[in-house]
Amino acid sequence: MESQTPPERLHWERRWQETVWERAEAAQWLPLASCSPHPLVVVTAWNPGGSQLPLAVNQARDVVLRDELVALGLVPIRARGRSPAGDSYEDGWQIPHQPPRTVTLLRRYGQLAGWVTDATGCRYQWSTTTPSR
Repeated sequence: MESQTPPERLHWERRWQETVWERAEAAQWLPLASCSPHPLVVVTAWNPGGSQLPLAVNQARDVVLRDELVALGLVPIRARGRSPAGDSYEDGWQIPHQPPRTVTLLRRYGQLAGWVTDATGCRYQWSTTTPSR
């Protein structure tokens, strides 16, 4: 992914500001906590670079991402970002946020950003940011 300029990031932040973030718990979708004591991030393999892929392709990419997360020794929790009306969504996985690993995953799956929650609140982790340790 090439580097996003501040105006490009602002464009995406505005586009995503209405996104409803949820995670699957006990067979239902619950809102992601606005902050968590430990940093967590939602990563997805859907629609790389903002392109719209067929559902079957997105689902296949999702399985590959899940398998990679498990191979890394993580226990991914199903999460998603969806439109307020619920008419569109992207499935993903919530995992512990470690910036270098998160950026690597975002880049590998062609994602512009991941959604991070921690004790300070919520923010995007951009794939073009040099990760700090």
